[in-house]
Amino acid sequence: VLMDVMMPEMDGYEATALIRQDPRWKKLPIIAVTAKAMKDDQERCLAAGSNDYLAKPFALGELEARLRALSRRRSDAPAQKRLGRLCFDSIRNEVQVEGQRIELTARELSLVEALMQHPGRTVTKQRLFDALYSWDHEANLSVIEVHVSRLRRKLEQARAGVGIRMLRGLGYRLEAVGD
Repeated sequence: VLMDVMMPEMDGYEATALIRQDPRWKKLPIIAVTAKAMKDDQERCLAAGSNDYLAKPFALGELEARLRALSRRRSDAPAQKRLGRLCFDSIRNEVQVEGQRIELTARELSLVEALMQHPGRTVTKQRLFDALYSWDHEANLSVIEVHVSRLRRKLEQARAGVGIRMLRGLGYRLEAVGD
């Protein structure tokens, strides 16, 4: 579902919440589209049950990349993936440590998701870049290091029991760490 947030009789937040209340539609992928680009708007869309958020105006290439990313997610995969004390919930699109939500940016959340798909295995920098950016985005691969650094700090502060190890020339690995 491509859901515009600003609709006349019922906004996209309400419509998404209604869809998510019906057990038949729990796994239905929803991308919220809106001209509202504030962090609060993004958080509200994700909290209502959207899988992703796209601010207008956007490039069609970015929409295509996000649609491909959603279609790659297996519908029969468990909604929650755990490693250490970290829990990624793909339906609610959030990360928690022992029931406490960790505030992450959309790109940090996508980074966790990409790493949690292959816990304990190395994920290439290119694959992480593709998960975070569309094919026509002007950023370069080195931006992944910035996102990983910020995410590491947040995971350490939350005492998530996981670490992100860089394997020079190969990529990154999410792994459980001891206390």
